[in-house]
Amino acid sequence: MTLLHSLAEWVEHHRVDFDSLADLSIIKMGDDGDISPPFLGFMESGSTIYEQGDVTLYGVSTYEITCELQTVPAAEDQEGTPEEDERIMRTDLTDILANFDAVEWITGRNFWEVFDIRAAAPTTEAQEGRRVSRWMLTVIAAPL
Repeated sequence: MTLLHSLAEWVEHHRVDFDSLADLSIIKMGDDGDISPPFLGFMESGSTIYEQGDVTLYGVSTYEITCELQTVPAAEDQEGTPEEDERIMRTDLTDILANFDAVEWITGRNFWEVFDIRAAAPTTEAQEGRRVSRWMLTVIAAPL
């Protein structure tokens, strides 16, 4: 499994602590099927060899992973997610994605050694009739 799958498992495992995330679907880059909002998508946008000063650590890479919460800005009776509900979902997801305990939880799982995870605050924008909140994660890790 990929690092992306391990992060998705982290969210899946911890979302049970948050009522707002109970019905949230989670998809990963490469998943097939039809999915409609609300959902959380995980995409890897690249990786580079990790360097510390003048030292290159071969086998250790910096991975850029994007997480997107997509909702439809409408009332529930119109098959949407009201703005207040989406704001709570975004706050709860930030609590999960920015939790440093993910480093220890993911390490050893699915054959990964994780050294650090950095999560920037999400940005939110309108996109094709949807509300998209995006977290950019930087993960320093190596396959075992």
